[in-house]
Amino acid sequence: MTTKYRPDKRVMRTFDLVMPKTKIPRSEFEHRVEIEGLKEFQRALRYADNDTKKMVKQGSKAIANHVVRVMRVRAMRIRHREQYEMILPSIRAVQGTTPKIRVGGKRRAKVSPRYPSGSRRRDKVYAGDVLMGLEFGGTNRKFTGTKVFVENKRYGGKYVYGSTRQMPPHRGKKGYVIFPAIRESHGYIKREYTKQIEKALNRLGD
Repeated sequence: MTTKYRPDKRVMRTFDLVMPKTKIPRSEFEHRVEIEGLKEFQRALRYADNDTKKMVKQGSKAIANHVVRVMRVRAMRIRHREQYEMILPSIRAVQGTTPKIRVGGKRRAKVSPRYPSGSRRRDKVYAGDVLMGLEFGGTNRKFTGTKVFVENKRYGGKYVYGSTRQMPPHRGKKGYVIFPAIRESHGYIKREYTKQIEKALNRLGD
């Protein structure tokens, strides 16, 4: 995973879906698929013809697009799915020699034109601004300066200062959509990318 900081400081993250086979024990939070001989394949691909490189890039993007579709389905099943729709359009496959997914950045997030208090929202909200909170959750509560009437069956109700949890409960490094969807697609990623490697090596051997 790589993080790219834009000049406007909005976060854009790129997630690699594959990694070389390693003897180091995998972390329980590792989301990438281990591919045998990936380093050697990448080295050989440098000397391949343009058609072979194009074939690998198109195949890699097709794999990433499949995982993006899995993410979109998963995003509709989580409790804060309405919030997650803010960043869902920013999730997209990236063309490269390995399957990659990019999320966040300066893409406008889908938000209500008004705050819960009723006042008009003036600040623009971008996917990169809310990416980390919506994907991994948070525990902070933000107290608003607006009094809200809270109904109570016993006492009739009272005015209190509004308090809202801006993000879903914190899930550590596991995440709600991106990492779980990648782990769910491990079998597909490994099978399809291995096919891409075999096709490319056969062309290189001819």
